[in-house]
Order: sequence, then structure tokens, then C-alpha cells
Amino acid sequence: MASDAGSSQDLYAILGVHPNATQEEIKKCYQKKILQYHPDKIDPHSSADVKQHAMTIYSVIDKAWQVLSNPTTKKEYDSRVKEEKLNATLPVYDTVPLDDLDWDEESDCYCYPCRCGGEYAITEADVDEQIELVCCDTCTLGLRVIYSEESLTRKSEVDTGS
Repeated sequence: MASDAGSSQDLYAILGVHPNATQEEIKKCYQKKILQYHPDKIDPHSSADVKQHAMTIYSVIDKAWQVLSNPTTKKEYDSRVKEEKLNATLPVYDTVPLDDLDWDEESDCYCYPCRCGGEYAITEADVDEQIELVCCDTCTLGLRVIYSEESLTRKSEVDTGS
């Protein structure tokens, strides 16, 4: 990822937008916030502490914008946040290596059965990002997927037809 701006902070909250906000809404909120804390907008008679605080907030807002304004880094950030939330709240049913998941041509994803009768599904994009925790499509259980160099190499060979 281009920036670690959101490793422990909610970038959407920093900009004051909902995670489902459009790019235009994100941009408007960013512009409003960044202008509010811009160094040129701070009273020149303010104390050094006030100026430093404004610069810190300005920097945090700018870093949030750098991540959320780029579709690639925004997607990476959203995926990481989703995974962190799942890790924090989802009971893990099982831990399995990627090789134990079956490829389903019809749904174009790797699948693994859940004890409830539902299934865990992980797309090629999820594998490429090495998403570790997958939620069952029926219940609240999670599946932790273990990636190895061998399984990723084999997946790559299947993708390229080698």
C-alpha cells in the first residue's frame, strides 16, 4: 500500500464520510477539512502549540486523502479494514491451507464447506491479496486460510496455464 495512514485510524472518520461515500463526496469532505486546517488559514498570532496541532491534523487529513482518492489504495485499505473487523469479531471455525479449498468453475472461486451447510468462498482477487479470513455465506463462522509459497506458485501456474 502506498501509505500506512490508516493502520490504526479510520480514514473515513478522519475525512468525516461514510465508507460507502462516493468519490465525489469523499473529495468534497477532504477539501472542506484540508482547508479548515491549512497552515495559511491558521491565525498567525496563534501559539506554537496550536499551529503544530493544526499541522498534525492537516498531515493526517492529507494522508487519508492519499489513500482514499486512489481506487487501488482505497480498495486495499477497505480490504484490510474488513479483514481486521472479521478477525476481531468472527469466530473462526477452522484453519486450512489454500490447497484444501476446491476450485469452483461455475462461481469462479475457491470453496470450502462450513459445518452449517453453507460454504466459504474466496475469489482469485482475495487470494492475490492473501485475505486470510473468509466468512461463511450462511452463518457467522469464519475460515482462516493459510497461504504457502507452494500453493501460491501452483495457483499462479493454473492461472497462466503452465
